[in-house]
Amino acid sequence: MSNDITFGDAARLEQEGASAGLNPMLGEWQQTFKFAPVPYGDGGAKRQAFREAIQAELANRWVYSHEIQLEITLHLDVQTVLETSETADLDNYAKAILDGLKGPKGIMFDDTQVQALAISWLDGYGEPSFTVEAKSSPDEFMLKPIEFYEMPDGLWYPHGRYVWSEGGKEPMSDRNHFAGLSIVSAPTSGANMCPRWRAAFIAAALTTAVSRFIRDGSGRTNVGNGKRPITAKSNRWRRSSPRRGDLMK
Repeated sequence: MSNDITFGDAARLEQEGASAGLNPMLGEWQQTFKFAPVPYGDGGAKRQAFREAIQAELANRWVYSHEIQLEITLHLDVQTVLETSETADLDNYAKAILDGLKGPKGIMFDDTQVQALAISWLDGYGEPSFTVEAKSSPDEFMLKPIEFYEMPDGLWYPHGRYVWSEGGKEPMSDRNHFAGLSIVSAPTSGANMCPRWRAAFIAAALTTAVSRFIRDGSGRTNVGNGKRPITAKSNRWRRSSPRRGDLMK
């Protein structure tokens, strides 16, 4: 992106990217699901069907890579809530909805990224539904598909081969990709570093690794991917010769 771009141009590109599903709008995302929420305690089969229904509605081609704040609003019939046993406690609805929002088809790697969560219900008209709003820093997202790499600390870190640029999706060169991984790997080698400082250095390295190459965000996770579990194709990560993990495709 050129340095002389105006604020209006930047806002337009951000909106175009959000409309194409390539980025959250300045870190914010919202979607209404026009079917009834299902509580977590309703059984495995029903809960799995609910998760699949949520993910079938999602059109995002990105995933939040750091902490997010979530607000969930359930649109329910007040008489059903207050006078029958057909509904559940709010926390049970939250658990089931979070399950649908995480993973390779979701908006986040894992629900441990949720730093703050608010859930409420309103007296709705018509069929039950629910709305989810998410907020994070504007640049803290990654474009799918995502690759996971095992670092010297034994944890798997996500890193993509595509970056956001001027409202579009551009492939990252092998050189920039390797350079980004090298930046991420450096703080993960500090076994004797204070855990708090180590975490801060890793977070800074993940952000720096991608911001130097147009725009993107990064995070850390050890969750599995969509089509097959994460396994090492070859040796563990070596400081001088990184090995690729399995892909999230």
